Amino acid sequence: MTLKTLFLGISIDKKDVEQYTNPTNAKSLFDYDIVVIDPDVVLLDYKSKIPLDVFIRYDWKVHGVIKKLNDKLKKEISLLLKKGGLLVSLLKPVKGFTYEYRGNYGTRSAYVTNYDWAPINKFDPKWQIESGRGSRIKLSSEAHDFYQYLRMDNIYWLAYFDNLEHIEEDSNCLAVNDANKCISLEVNINKGSIIFLPFLEHTNTSHIILQCATKYFTRKKLKYRPEPDWVKAYKLVNEDKTLKEITDISNKIDQLKYDRKKIQERLNNIRYIKKLLYEGNDQLEEIVKLAFIELGFKLDKKDDIDWIISSDDQKAILEITGSESTIDVIKFRQLLNYLLTDLEKTGEEKKAILVGNHFMNDPPNKRGPPFTQKAIEEAKIHSICLLSTVELFELICGFRKGLIDQKNIWQSLINTIGLYKST
Repeated sequence: MTLKTLFLGISIDKKDVEQYTNPTNAKSLFDYDIVVIDPDVVLLDYKSKIPLDVFIRYDWKVHGVIKKLNDKLKKEISLLLKKGGLLVSLLKPVKGFTYEYRGNYGTRSAYVTNYDWAPINKFDPKWQIESGRGSRIKLSSEAHDFYQYLRMDNIYWLAYFDNLEHIEEDSNCLAVNDANKCISLEVNINKGSIIFLPFLEHTNTSHIILQCATKYFTRKKLKYRPEPDWVKAYKLVNEDKTLKEITDISNKIDQLKYDRKKIQERLNNIRYIKKLLYEGNDQLEEIVKLAFIELGFKLDKKDDIDWIISSDDQKAILEITGSESTIDVIKFRQLLNYLLTDLEKTGEEKKAILVGNHFMNDPPNKRGPPFTQKAIEEAKIHSICLLSTVELFELICGFRKGLIDQKNIWQSLINTIGLYKST
């Protein structure tokens, strides 16, 4: 049996194996029998800029290029698996890009990752794959074609599947780490399979993967012959009835999973404000923005200013920062600079609000003061409101309970000069 094999993002010194560093230049993946892939290859030249487990904010143009490639690969891999092909992927930590888009309730953020090509139903790698590193590996059995690879010395893992219960398809964990988390997984979809592998430091790593993949593919092809279409005409007693029962149960399962997804989304919408208490940088900015949107305010981006927040005809400049200690006067002066620059450009005096998450690594009841005394004094001089995220958290809680409305919240922020206190 002559197999057609493609290596994407992984080099191999073998003439009869096609290889590409950029998947956009490769033929359609379903043109092959075996495809071996480094998942980071779908991030193109941007992959070197992305740290582990960090979603970097890029504009929609970058997102569009990556998403288009992921969608293309996902379709091609689905067709590869449908015809009985094999996809072998290194198991790497999740990386990706965040991007913004305009939704029904204002600007929203989403992401695109190095695993969006994976054609596994309900499989969200952002939550399922966790990063780490280790070299201790326990094999599930000794009967699999890829155990030649998994038994090698100098094997190590950089990621693991944290929770496999959401993967519906026929799956088989080939190896685990000492925490009993899966670091090598076989997933059978349609007539084909996906194999996720840890890393191997060896001069012939690519050849070992190819040898295991060829053995696996050949054995599976010889063991399972595809069912001819004419067999469908031969109906057995109770076959249709049993098939209908399976279909009915599957429909109920799908509905329950849909309901669970909606409830989970509702829970996430309830819980998101907890992030006000521990997030920093771009993530904190996103959560503060969502908090003010929930309170009924409109937010617009302008130049280097974090946000312009408005209610009715009034506007305020919003600056957001996180700190592992008390927030000092430096961030305050940056906001003051924005305020004065905006006044020169628009001729319109605006309120300025500095939102700060202070001592963000500590519980709120064990934190020191949110702003330095010097920052508070200067805020009073320039009529600036200093709002801690702990106070913003309490405002959201009170708003949800109906104890305070949007108008009262806005007036309390506008009227505050210096440190904001709800009580």
